[in-house]
Formats: sequence, structure tokens, C-alpha cells
Amino acid sequence: MIRKAYVKQFSVLLPVYFSTYMTGTTTGWLPCAIYLYTEIEAKITLAPFDYFSLVSTAEAGKILLALPASWMMDRYGRSANIKAAGYLHVVGWFIICFTDNLWVIYFARVILGGATACAIAAALIMVGEITSATIRGRMTSLMQIFMLLGNATPAVIMAWYPSSRVLAYFITGLSVLCAITNQLLMESPYFLVSKLNLKQARENLSYLRRGYTEEEIDSEMDIIQTYISNEQRHTRSTSNCIGHLKLPFVRKPLITMFLLNFFNNSSGIPMLLSVCTIVLGENSLIAKKCYFIVTIIVALIFGGAVITLIESFSRKHFYIFGAISTGILQAINGFTWYIYNMEKNQYWYWLFFIGNLALGIFWNGILSPLKGTVRSEILPQAAKSTENILSLVAQALALGSSFLIFHNTSLNVAYWIYAVCCEVLAVIIYIQVPDGRGKTLAWIQMELNDELT
Repeated sequence: MIRKAYVKQFSVLLPVYFSTYMTGTTTGWLPCAIYLYTEIEAKITLAPFDYFSLVSTAEAGKILLALPASWMMDRYGRSANIKAAGYLHVVGWFIICFTDNLWVIYFARVILGGATACAIAAALIMVGEITSATIRGRMTSLMQIFMLLGNATPAVIMAWYPSSRVLAYFITGLSVLCAITNQLLMESPYFLVSKLNLKQARENLSYLRRGYTEEEIDSEMDIIQTYISNEQRHTRSTSNCIGHLKLPFVRKPLITMFLLNFFNNSSGIPMLLSVCTIVLGENSLIAKKCYFIVTIIVALIFGGAVITLIESFSRKHFYIFGAISTGILQAINGFTWYIYNMEKNQYWYWLFFIGNLALGIFWNGILSPLKGTVRSEILPQAAKSTENILSLVAQALALGSSFLIFHNTSLNVAYWIYAVCCEVLAVIIYIQVPDGRGKTLAWIQMELNDELT
């Protein structure tokens, strides 16, 4: 009977997963579009700065809408953010459909970055608040699978029909479908309780826990109400995020998530996954063309395996294993690149290729989804909107520092520095991160903070 609840929860969250998929297409479109615009259609000539600008405009959109998205999520609900993301995706992709002007594309990328900010701000929170404790890890990890599918879609369309227009039309159609399905999204019981809409919160929880007994539903509802009311009692005297930072039960998880976001991205993997096609392509055309697709395919398989296992092991220990293993891989990759440059032996080159493939797998299969799971579990209601802004700051700082390391040191030294960051991440996880496996969000918060019990 409990399986009925799992099916209901998945069906309710489909619009959230679809929105996550659309954010993936924003990332996956860029390398495909650059290839089509510059090499196949020769519509645009890109200088090195233009490549950086195409990436950074989407990041600028995320930062610009981070604060409004957080405010809207607290004021109007998590579903409002997902719906706004759908509308922004439609506008951004519609613009790209009808232009070859680089500056107009920059503007569209800013809008798509804003759509990503709206979607990501609410998606993990929605999944964490709606799902049962026994499947929350799997459901949050599933977001990474949809993100990867979104990354892969532009490459698949390009392989089928190499046209920038056809690619834009197809993704625009998907964005319209996403915006329509977003209207069916149910609001989180946690948000409804925080707004004292207890009747609707009870109805939504009953729908999401189909197959549970009335006693089990009433018990979970009581825990949610107790947690929300106690938190609101402690935060009543502080009406803004600056005031919330003075509260220990808000400040501690914010610091934890800032450090996790910073060192997760300081591992260098997000940047390496984009530049490795260039590094590899200097030596092998096959590697350059296959790396992106092979990484996604293998990461999807590995990610599926992680989803089946994530509720069977301690999430904390799994996360530590991923961080330590990634650090070791980074160190090995630095060593193989160093040896390859000395000997120019293709054996070392292909070891380097396999090592970078493994990095993509560990990032997409462990580090990224588990960070999302931790984020969905440890943040109190008062910290969720503030964390959205801080996470973007941490990511920007980390990506900026990893970029400087990459461009100001040799590649093998950069890998070794990234390896140290991964081991620091493992230490932070060990010290700061609790294990939320099998516990409701309200129960985790009351365990972490005695003042909320």
C-alpha cells in the first residue's frame, strides 16, 4: 500500500523534474550551439572572450534573479517558483529561435539563467518536503538524472539534424510543454502549514501519503506543525535574512551549505568537464567528439545504480566516499597528464581520458546529487531562501578560483590543487553533515536543534 504513496509523490513531482530537465538543456545547448554556429553554419565568429561571455551571461541571470526567486518562494510558495521558471524558459528559448545576433543571444541566456535560478531554488526544497523519508534520497538524486537527460538532449538533436534553428525550435516546444505541466503542481504541506492553511496542508499530505494509515498521516502532520510553529516562534523577532543569521539553528546549516557548495565546485570538475573536450581534442578528434556523450551515458547508468543504493547506506558515508575517491582521481589525472607530456605515449593519454570520464561519473553520480539531498534535509524553513543566494555566491567564488588555478598553473598542478579541495570537502562532510536517512525533515530539524523541540 505504501507503494501507492511513492507513485503519487513521483507523479506530483513530475513538473519539478521536467523543470530540472529544462535547466539541463540550457547547459547542454551551449557547446552544441557553438559548434553549429561557428563550424557547420558559419553564422557567427566567436572570439575567446565570447565563449566566456556565453557561459557567464547565464550565471549573471542566476545571480540577478536569486533574490527575487527566494523572496517569491517564501511569499507565494515553492510551486510559484517552478511556474515562473517555466514562463522564463519559454521566453528565453523563443528569443533564441529567431535570432543569430550574439548580443540578443546573450540577453536570452540571461533570461534562461534566471529560469534556472527560479527552478533550482524551489526544486530541491519541493522534492525534500513532498517525499516520504524512506525515498527522499532516491527522489532528490533523480533530479540529477533529469538534469543529465537535459544536458544530452541538444547533442542528440544535433546528431539527428545539425541545425541551430531546428535545435532551438525543438527545445522551445519542450519549454512550452513544461510551462503547461507546471500548472498541475501541488503545493508543499510544509509551506501551507507555515501560512496557517492547515486544511489544505492536511489534504495535500493525505494525497501524498496514499496508502498510509490515518494515524501515520496525523502523526506526520503533528510533527510538521510542531516544528513549524516552534521555528516561527524563534524567528518572529527577526523579519529578514540578516536577522535570521543571528540564530544558531539558522546560521549553522547556512555555513555548512556554503562550505559544501564552495568545495564541491572547487573540486574543479564543473570547469574541467567543459574544457577537457578542448584539452582532449588537441590530441584526438575521436575523444573530443565522444567525451561529452560518453560521460553522460555512463553517468546516467552510474546515477541509476546510486539511486537504488542511496537508501541502503549512510548518506554521510557515501558522500565522504565520493569526495575522497574524487580527490584520488584528480591526483591520478594530474600524474598521468604529467607523464604524458614527458613521454607523449598514447597509453598515458587514454588513461587521462578514462580518468576524466570517471570524474564526470563521480560528479554526476555522487557529489552533485548528494549535495542536493543534504541541502533538502538540513535547512530550516527560515534558511532556505537565504541559502539560495549564498549558494550562488559560493559557486561563483569557487568557479572563479578554479578558473584562475587552471589558467595560472600547469594542468597537472591544477589537478593536484583540485584534489586537495576534494579531501577538504570530505573533512567538512565528516564534521558538519548529519545523516538524514529514513527521517522526516521536521524530525531531522528537531534532532539538530534542541530549541525546535
